[in-house]
Amino acid sequence: DNQFLQRSIALRNPYVDPLSYLQVHFIKKWRKLQEPSPCGDDAQKQSERDRLLETIMMSINGVAAGLQSTG
Repeated sequence: DNQFLQRSIALRNPYVDPLSYLQVHFIKKWRKLQEPSPCGDDAQKQSERDRLLETIMMSINGVAAGLQSTG
């Protein structure tokens, strides 16, 4: 029933929704890199995991800022 809240959410969704989608994508990719590798390329995988984790954290911060909430 709160018109201000409805408008606020409607204005945020076009920005927050793509961030949420990217966040899920990067989390899935990060989890896949957690699986053991028979090739022994652990150093390269660790570097990619570190970059992905930083990206995931930025997406979390972006979504929280867009929602104006950390919950």
